[in-house]
Amino acid sequence: MINEDILNILSTSIFQKIIDNDFIKIEQLNAAINLLIKMNIPFSLSFDQATRSEEKSATLTITLNPSTSISFTINFEEGIHCY
Repeated sequence: MINEDILNILSTSIFQKIIDNDFIKIEQLNAAINLLIKMNIPFSLSFDQATRSEEKSATLTITLNPSTSISFTINFEEGIHCY
């Protein structure tokens, strides 16, 4: 059974963008992380830098229970620069 807090977070607009595999801004990813931390939901985040053949992306993995997790590949909005 999925925790109700996780269902509530997954129904937010930011997570709907992630689920729909829309481009998101780094600020939106930070908002998603803040929600997970605030709700004390375990997760991991990894980042892959851009190369000549691949766009930069991140993978967000949320632990649903000890044996189940859900992973999202996040594509960043074009034109985003990190300094």
